[in-house]
Amino acid sequence: MMKNLLKKGLLVVMLCFAMVAKASDKDDNIKVTVIDSKLIDLVLRNFDGELVISVKDLNGKVLYSESYKGSKFSKKYDIETLPMGDYFFEIEGYTKIKLMPFNVTSKEVKFNNEIEVVYFKPIVRRDNDLIFISKIALKNESLTISLIDDSENVLYNETIAGTATLGKVLNVKELKKGSYKLVLSSDNRFFMDEIKIEK
Repeated sequence: MMKNLLKKGLLVVMLCFAMVAKASDKDDNIKVTVIDSKLIDLVLRNFDGELVISVKDLNGKVLYSESYKGSKFSKKYDIETLPMGDYFFEIEGYTKIKLMPFNVTSKEVKFNNEIEVVYFKPIVRRDNDLIFISKIALKNESLTISLIDDSENVLYNETIAGTATLGKVLNVKELKKGSYKLVLSSDNRFFMDEIKIEK
């Protein structure tokens, strides 16, 4: 089925995306301060749309989560009730996710600024019959792109890697009317977009 669809015009073209601004692995717009032994002050300037701010354990279990819209965020977190162990703040916006690990002991909380991670999410944009997919990959991570119909048939699947900026264009002109899922996976994270074809 995949070969037939490709013959009908599911054209995949590699794009070279120009980077206007230099991507950095450090995010100076977020500041964390330990005020008391177990009181954390989180302050950030936001330029990345609606945020989801979460506290998670090392298994990825969400212990606390909230959404935020606005340009400046400031909140104090009392983590007195957290058991001793390793945790992280996850701040997810439209284009990136920042992970800030911290350790809770019996007496205090410690942040390890040396292993903060900024993960750039894949971005999807549609222009008529063309689906533009791009991702910044500063750590040479790969991006797997799958297009799936409403019967769970995989119509297209490819993994791309090798450059700091990954990009693909899908031409969906020949797809039949209906809903499709665009599943993007990279670095053990999955993102999904719904593609609606109306003819």
